[in-house]
Amino acid sequence: VDAMVDIMTVGRGSTSSGGGTSSGTLTFENGTFDINTLQVGLKPASGTKVGAGTVNVNGGTLMVNDDVQMATTPDGTGATGTLNINGGTAMVAGDITDGGGTSTINVNLGTLDMQPAGDPTPGNITADTLSIGSSGTAVVTNAASISSPAITIGFGGSIAGNTRIDIGNDGSGLFDASGAGSFTLNRTFQGGGSV
Repeated sequence: VDAMVDIMTVGRGSTSSGGGTSSGTLTFENGTFDINTLQVGLKPASGTKVGAGTVNVNGGTLMVNDDVQMATTPDGTGATGTLNINGGTAMVAGDITDGGGTSTINVNLGTLDMQPAGDPTPGNITADTLSIGSSGTAVVTNAASISSPAITIGFGGSIAGNTRIDIGNDGSGLFDASGAGSFTLNRTFQGGGSV
């Protein structure tokens, strides 16, 4: 499958009030999805239904020309967004943002490139949870910064480039590279918690 999309929303809550969850999942393993803006998990307004979105890149290429907006909610509750890279490559020419809900990025196998060819500026990653290399060789490359209170680097995981890492300042942050065997940081590490 090859697709060119302006704005793609996966898991958008309905605008009706009351309980309930609207869920959406995009899974592909071949071809190229070329998207300007990708929204993963969107609660459109306070008091509306929850949006839960999951994107599974099992092969092929996901190209996002602007931002990946994850778990976007106006009131800090309800939205969940998950990006799973299980093979292939995800390229983001903007940032990956956390919109106040619960955001999870799992780079299990493959590449997350935050400065694809032609992009003059490396992008930033903000997520509640980031896991790299739990299932095989996986790399996050060219990120200007990674901000997450829970980062796990597995045996096959690595962060390449000149990336600043921030686990937050409330003392509960966790950076776990114990499964990686070895890990080298090329820039700064900040925050409070466990390393």
